[in-house]
Amino acid sequence: MRAEIVPDVDGAVPTAAHATLLDLAFDLTGLVDAAGRLRYVGTAVDLFGYTQDDLNSRSLLRCLHPDDRRSVSAAWRRLLDGERTAGFSCRLRRADGAYRTLEVRAVNLLGDPGVSGIALAARDLSDQQAAADLAAQVEERMRTLVDNSPVIVFALDTDGVITFARGRELTELGIDGDALVGRSIFSFGDNSRSTADAVARCLGGEDVDLVIDLRGRQFDLRYRPRWENGVVTGVFGVGTDISPTVAALEQVQASEARWRSMVTASADAAMVTDADGVVRFLSPAAPSVFGWNAEDAIGLSAYDFAHPDDVPELRAAFDAVLAEPDQQRTVEFRIRTPDGALRWAEVAMRNRLHDPLIRGMIGNLRDVSERHRARDALAESEARYRLIVETTQDGILLVDAAGRITWANQQAVDLGGRTREELLSHRGDDLVDARAAPLLEAARRRRQAGTGSTWEMPYTRPDGEERHLLIKTTPLQLSSTEPDAPPGLLVLVSDVTQRKRAEGELARLALHDGLTGLPNRGLLLDRVAGALTRRRRHGGLISLLVLDVDQFHSVNDSVGTAGADDLLLQYTQRLNQTVRAGDTVARLGSDEFAVLSEELEGDADAALLADRLLTALAQPMVLPGPTGPVDVVVTASIGVALTRADALRPDDLLQRAELAMHRAKARGRACYETVSDAGEQIGVDRLRVVNDLRAGLRRGELELHYQPVVELASGRVVGAEALVRWHHPERGLLGPDSFIALAEASGLIRELGAWVLRTACRQAMDPAFRAVGGPGEQVVAVNLSTQQLADPRLVELVSSVLAETGMAPHRLMLEVTETALFADTTAALTELQSLRRLGVRLALDDFGTGFSSLTYLKRFPLHELKIDQSFVAELMEDPASDAIVASVVSLARAIGLAVVAEGIETEAQRRWLIDIGCTLGQGFLFGRPVPADRFAELYGPTGGSRLTS
Repeated sequence: MRAEIVPDVDGAVPTAAHATLLDLAFDLTGLVDAAGRLRYVGTAVDLFGYTQDDLNSRSLLRCLHPDDRRSVSAAWRRLLDGERTAGFSCRLRRADGAYRTLEVRAVNLLGDPGVSGIALAARDLSDQQAAADLAAQVEERMRTLVDNSPVIVFALDTDGVITFARGRELTELGIDGDALVGRSIFSFGDNSRSTADAVARCLGGEDVDLVIDLRGRQFDLRYRPRWENGVVTGVFGVGTDISPTVAALEQVQASEARWRSMVTASADAAMVTDADGVVRFLSPAAPSVFGWNAEDAIGLSAYDFAHPDDVPELRAAFDAVLAEPDQQRTVEFRIRTPDGALRWAEVAMRNRLHDPLIRGMIGNLRDVSERHRARDALAESEARYRLIVETTQDGILLVDAAGRITWANQQAVDLGGRTREELLSHRGDDLVDARAAPLLEAARRRRQAGTGSTWEMPYTRPDGEERHLLIKTTPLQLSSTEPDAPPGLLVLVSDVTQRKRAEGELARLALHDGLTGLPNRGLLLDRVAGALTRRRRHGGLISLLVLDVDQFHSVNDSVGTAGADDLLLQYTQRLNQTVRAGDTVARLGSDEFAVLSEELEGDADAALLADRLLTALAQPMVLPGPTGPVDVVVTASIGVALTRADALRPDDLLQRAELAMHRAKARGRACYETVSDAGEQIGVDRLRVVNDLRAGLRRGELELHYQPVVELASGRVVGAEALVRWHHPERGLLGPDSFIALAEASGLIRELGAWVLRTACRQAMDPAFRAVGGPGEQVVAVNLSTQQLADPRLVELVSSVLAETGMAPHRLMLEVTETALFADTTAALTELQSLRRLGVRLALDDFGTGFSSLTYLKRFPLHELKIDQSFVAELMEDPASDAIVASVVSLARAIGLAVVAEGIETEAQRRWLIDIGCTLGQGFLFGRPVPADRFAELYGPTGGSRLTS
């Protein structure tokens, strides 16, 4: 933005020359009238991101930090009251919201007719302030580090005057390091001469080590020159307390015996060498330190024990101590043990060649391998944690007590969608929107209580992307020098957006069908429960319709899975287009749907809806087939349950509708059946039987009875038909006529049929059962219902039962009725062919009572026909029945099918059947159905019953 001269109403402005000079100024300049309106601003304002129009549209006071407005207003009033100049500091907000610190000088030129305003000149001190703050932080951290170091750190100028002195050892000696500043290092008593020599040598460029006495303790002082541009400008020094080592050596000087006893008892190894480094003495602790015994080490050079890479440093230290008897050197090096292993050792060396009691070089050694391992582990740990912090998927932030973000790893920067500089210029609260305000307030209270917190919150990135974050905060003391200062926070930020989306999707999938998107059975029942509650409060009529797609499996076989899915989607679309607004359409299972309607005027409304649905669903549709589009018409069977009852449960209403739907299917499909409260008692009784039967299956109340199938001519038992019985806890033993129809209507027949199949195969494998009839293997016949034959998992069930029980496939006879075969001819043919490929035998039961189509009979892969007992009962009494039975036997023999006559009760019937060529039969003449163990007992090798011709 270039500077502009904006004339006021009086036309008084700076001259163009002055304006040009001000535009070139690095400082921010401006001219404001008495009312606070901006008349001129220099180009330095570009640093704040404003345009001239921006500044013309607002008061400068509004750009100030709220905390600075009062002080600036006071200075402004003083200027208006006549003061010539005023100076103040303030924070001015940039256009991007950040603040810059300014030092401002204002001059009252209101009385100058050429100016008529207040001139402002401001200098931006933000960078200077930031640098000063950083320097203060660095100084504070260094001071803390030095104050806690177990050494004395000091600095001298070229005159030996102390310019810095700190360290924990000074504090322990009761010396104030700050009080030493300005004193001469040469003023410390007995040490002054040696100190002066050491300082002089150090100023000459040498590294000097010196041991001094300081308040009764021995310190090893290391003087190092401070170089600047090739010139020594002072001295740095570090002092280490070596009093324990010196005291020990002085005690050794006092008494050799005492010295030896102390060395013997010491955990450190003591070594004495001559001036050439040859070992003359080794203490008993040496083996534990580096594995060498005295007898093996004495006479060897000390350098023989060291790793070759460490010998130069070790020799240099030895030579230095040898040259300076008052010097002590401490060196760490690797010792090679006798077995070739390496250990780290620390040796403190002193020259005692002049001591008549020792006359040698003393080395005190300790095993510091653990310290090195800890140091290496620490370095490895620090590197590992640094790597973890920088590569973790979580964002990590440090927030001070004022809520300002002071540090962030790269993941936090990426999660926030801002640059690191932007992130560190904000308070944490500024980065989230109002939705998270309650969470932040709760977290603030927990921090004040000294506890951390965990919460999830929504977050909108600067680019508008919505994310969901998991926040974990832990109070953390960030200042080591101010332990009582308010703690900051360690903040871990995890992006859980995908997890939240997955949870939402799982929640949706838990209540909705994956293919159609419709509510599933669980959500439907929940809505039915709500509808019943509203009905109890407000009255009205509720209807629940259950729709089942007619011959869905046949369509599936014809057009494949993709075509079947497309059919279901088109059904869904038609349902949604036909029902009323507010009705619920749900998918209950593979080809079963439901419609819930509330507040109906009467029963006719539900019937009208069912009619509309039948019409809409019966319209032709085009489905994708294996060879191209296929035109199909697929109808539906609908069950309608109506209620005005108050005590009805959702499950009860759904089961009513399902029973009505099964009645519609039994009536011929493409129609609907209705059940209402008027027929409730019948429905309740039927429902009670179904529920009892379901519970009876779980409690083991059902069992199988077996009726023998015999060779009519010989009387030999060649098989048995399994017939289910129910030991009802209240009604006693019930035959299949009492519950099979209800099981089929309710859909329970599939579970019941699977139990019958598995039980019959298991019992047929019992050795006693298999012994019935003598040599040969008996065939066990099991009845299949229409629903079982329509089940696409039937072949898989039969195969698994055979494998599970070890039953040979040819011993299993599956009986189906004509009604089951012709309900869906194509699907039935496919299932029977698959069963025959398993090796299972197939029989057509109750032949003559259904379609009795010879064409279909030829198509189905059957092994056997069973003549219905109604024909057998009239033999030799009704010529028509005689003719029918004789024709069936002749036809079956012609196409290779065995024939079983059912319901034989007299010897005359048996002989008549033998005469016309019928070979097999069953009925009360040969035996009634009995349990498996009784069947084996009666008809086994030791049985008392005999079937003779």
